Amino acid sequence: MPFPPPAPPPPVASYSISTNLHGAKLWTLFPPECAPALLELLKEAERSPLGDGSVDVRSWSPERRAAFEAAGMVQVRQERGETIFMYAELPNPVQYQVPCHYQR
Repeated sequence: MPFPPPAPPPPVASYSISTNLHGAKLWTLFPPECAPALLELLKEAERSPLGDGSVDVRSWSPERRAAFEAAGMVQVRQERGETIFMYAELPNPVQYQVPCHYQR
């Protein structure tokens, strides 16, 4: 193949549908207006000792969490068999609540 395939669009610029087949996920949803503040948090996360670039809302102070909730942040627990539609420009970190031990 002479050229590599095009890179997929970044998650913040795409649409997706997620159907949960097993386990549970906790989605943290932010309105698009929160994106600038989240970008600052991503920059902080990249500079952290772990350096994985992820933002874990579970580690936030009560004050930071309250500020984002006041701005429209919500959490949705997705159970087995449920589907969630994510629209473009909606930052949406997800944490797996129930381990999925898929055996082939």
